[in-house]
Amino acid sequence: MIGQHRLQLFINNIAVTRIIPTEINLLLTGKAGLGKSHSIKWIANALSNHPELEDCIEHHPQLATIDLCDRFADVPMHIIDEVHRVEGFEQFYPFMLSHFFIAATNLPEDLPEAFRTRCIHLVLENYTKEELGEIVEAKYGFEPNVIADLVSRSRGTPRDILQMASLIKINPRTDLKALGYFIGGFRGEDYLYIDYLKVIGSASLGRISAGTNLDSTLIQEYVEPFLLEQGIISITNRRNLNADKV
Repeated sequence: MIGQHRLQLFINNIAVTRIIPTEINLLLTGKAGLGKSHSIKWIANALSNHPELEDCIEHHPQLATIDLCDRFADVPMHIIDEVHRVEGFEQFYPFMLSHFFIAATNLPEDLPEAFRTRCIHLVLENYTKEELGEIVEAKYGFEPNVIADLVSRSRGTPRDILQMASLIKINPRTDLKALGYFIGGFRGEDYLYIDYLKVIGSASLGRISAGTNLDSTLIQEYVEPFLLEQGIISITNRRNLNADKV
């Protein structure tokens, strides 16, 4: 696994000590594309003997319960991807002190406080330029100049850079800028959002979605986290441009 050193340290400590910390549970958060779903599969694979783990999670993405390897046999482990979509969190609470829950979401603010406070909150960090380069090199073996260009257009996530890399793999002459992949990680959707706010001023999520024809989920999970990260917008009950950053 490339990157996410804090996560690797957490899991390696469990593997070495052979102790599942049942008094705590793990909540992975971070912006879309950082590999939360991949990470919880990696964790489960690292700690379990489940021969069909991938199928288990893929076919039951809301809640997959797996068998731990023999050394952890007395501790059931539960995998919950996109945990913000779950209904009825109360079903989990009686088990969260004796079982080990690993959950992932990019919308932790949508989770009940009672669930969040029963978890260690581990925020996945952006990947470094070097790590992103390693990921592309390992998968596609591109020349250094191609990798450098992809990295310069990345938003710091494996999903994003691999999407661009797949286009280059299909057609090495692909014009990424023409497809909306700009230097610095900006996308066409970002500019639609920014330009709309320049005209309208502050606005609600619903109004921006209607005015730009961008899906509200795309805005909330993809556009806004990046623009917040860049300091271009601020969010209270409305969305506002930070004029000094535009």
